[in-house]
Amino acid sequence: SPSSPKYRYPGEATRRMLEVAPPGPDGARTLRYVNPLTGGSVMPTLDCYATRLAKGTATRSKRATYNSVCLVVAGEGRSTVGEATFEWSRHDVFTIPHWTWASHQSGDGDADFFVVTDRAVHERLDLVREEMQ
Repeated sequence: SPSSPKYRYPGEATRRMLEVAPPGPDGARTLRYVNPLTGGSVMPTLDCYATRLAKGTATRSKRATYNSVCLVVAGEGRSTVGEATFEWSRHDVFTIPHWTWASHQSGDGDADFFVVTDRAVHERLDLVREEMQ
């Protein structure tokens, strides 16, 4: 099956890994959930990530050819997606449409996101493009 045989990715283990993950080029610490059999995306059409913004961290602006849905797991902060800037906190959900500039900033503490993208589809079609400011 092209989907991951693993059905549970424990949150506590993810939080421990995020604590020691090095910041990426955008300033956020990001882990990719993977299919343990292939090392690829957990589903044929969806790619999932855990992202942490350390207290007071602002990411570089980024855009990509895939769409993202961001679920705020912990913390608070604000994001700019396209021309809109908005505040978010735990349990909020927001989207980043394809090829739209987006940046994020945490508030007074760490902020964690669970991010679902359709990047896996774009990878299979060789259509993934990303830019950072």
